[in-house]
Amino acid sequence: MAEDRGYPLVNLHLGISYLQLGRTLEAREHLLTEWSNKPSDKSGLLELGKALLAAGQGRVAVKCLGSLLKLAPDDARAHQAFGAACLKINSVDEAVVHCGRALELEPGLVEARYGLVLGYYRQGRLWMALKQSWGVLRDTLASGVASRRVLDRLKKD
Repeated sequence: MAEDRGYPLVNLHLGISYLQLGRTLEAREHLLTEWSNKPSDKSGLLELGKALLAAGQGRVAVKCLGSLLKLAPDDARAHQAFGAACLKINSVDEAVVHCGRALELEPGLVEARYGLVLGYYRQGRLWMALKQSWGVLRDTLASGVASRRVLDRLKKD
């Protein structure tokens, strides 16, 4: 296991590198080591949770991101990542709650709106999923300069 003397988040970066190489066992080992070394580092926990999720460690990612939410209960990105992890482990109701909270905190967070689309769809709330889908499209188009023209066109039509 890599020592992190003087190298912040070394195990996180090694874990992500192993993920990119498709070596999930090595990735998991480094990611879990990073979490055990720094259980209260907010920025590291967010990246770690996302990396664990990408490594297919949904339940561990939920625990990691749950720790982050205790440290930063008003962080929109933490709620969004937690919601995404909940979707991965089929905790759909919880995912909808956290993606919704992320949108309350940061209304333009497209990833949270996308999580709501998936959550509502899986709950069978198709009308709500459709409404949020339009929000995803609107927010995505509004985020780019060239997309502004398309958004203006949609408003006219």
